[in-house]
Amino acid sequence: MKKSLLTIAGALSIMFSANAQTQVEGQVTMGAGYANNVFYNLADQDDTTIASNTWDIAFYRVSSLDKGIRINDGGKLSVFEASNNIADWSTISVTNEANWTQLYNSDAAWNEGAFDRGSAAFGWGNYNSTTHAVTGTVIFVVKKPGATGSPAQYTKVKIDQYAGGTYTFTYAKWDGTAWGADVTKTVANTSNTGKTFNYFSFTTEDLVDFEPVATEWDFLFTQYTTDYPNPGQPGTTIPYVVTGVLQSPNVKIAKTTDATANVEDLSANISVVGYDWKTFTGGSYTINTNTNYFVKRNNSDVVYKVNFTQFAGSSTGIVKFNIDNTATLSVEEVAPGVSFDVYPNPSTDKIINVVYDIQTANSAQNTIAIYSLSGAVVYKAQANTQNGFYSQTLDLSHLSSGMYMLEFKSGDKSEMKKIILK
Repeated sequence: MKKSLLTIAGALSIMFSANAQTQVEGQVTMGAGYANNVFYNLADQDDTTIASNTWDIAFYRVSSLDKGIRINDGGKLSVFEASNNIADWSTISVTNEANWTQLYNSDAAWNEGAFDRGSAAFGWGNYNSTTHAVTGTVIFVVKKPGATGSPAQYTKVKIDQYAGGTYTFTYAKWDGTAWGADVTKTVANTSNTGKTFNYFSFTTEDLVDFEPVATEWDFLFTQYTTDYPNPGQPGTTIPYVVTGVLQSPNVKIAKTTDATANVEDLSANISVVGYDWKTFTGGSYTINTNTNYFVKRNNSDVVYKVNFTQFAGSSTGIVKFNIDNTATLSVEEVAPGVSFDVYPNPSTDKIINVVYDIQTANSAQNTIAIYSLSGAVVYKAQANTQNGFYSQTLDLSHLSSGMYMLEFKSGDKSEMKKIILK
């Protein structure tokens, strides 16, 4: 049934308040050779810059029922599985490096580090049903490049166990001819409340303060390992260190690249922003300015639209980007656990993004419809129904310039927003 002009006019007067377009420029400096990691807060454009080589391994600390151990690949470290027999501890030799298996952090989940990708059932160890602990069965070797003209530094590591939210691990350093004395440490999840990891340095032989509290940052500008297209074998990938952005576990991000982009939930992946907002051609970087990222903090209605504008490369590590920070998802939910908003509004090119957050999956059909002021349906599309944070691009170039109403409907519930096409 058509919407009446009176109904739409009423919706306009009750619901609409103009979003002033406020755009600010963000900038971070990672330094020459990407020497620094930068944690960035979109709300106040504040950054925390920390030297990337201050830590070596990091222990996931969010839950006693979960674990994860990452290597500092952004600090140029590598980790290898040297043996899956813990009894080989005293006989490990750096001369066998060619026979070791290199392991890499996941760029999809924070709690899947390189150590968790070893050959044991839990990566570095096996579950003991009697003690309810994970006991180490794998021997690793961490390799750090030496300074110019100096040999690499090696540290062998075994994770003894993880139990009750506490990691116990043992390591020994290679002095060039032999391994030094074994050192055993414990790292409890109770350390550094509010942070995602506890960071450990083999240099200081202690925990280091590296990461701000998770609720205080949104982006981490860093180097990390990803599966990169293999130029020698098209269609395959190789592990490769790239420079890009990883996201806080406290945010959801939706990515929009063009008007035909597939709508999918990427928010659980920590590298939604990643590295491919830029390409290296002809000796310089080109920014993919048609890629937008919509960032929503957990338990917040504020959505930030981020668009990258400049990348200086390894000379300075400067990255510039625009932040639109006035958008909010509808305070009135469409249905329980479903909210949405529209960007940009007004639209100068008649292409808009409907960004919506579904926190409770249901069987109800979700749809997007656009009405003229006479109540005629001029556009209709299906929206996702599964849990996730989405950005759905609508190409409305076939419509005349003017004012319309966009309806987001979930089952028998709906909300409307005025949109302006210029």
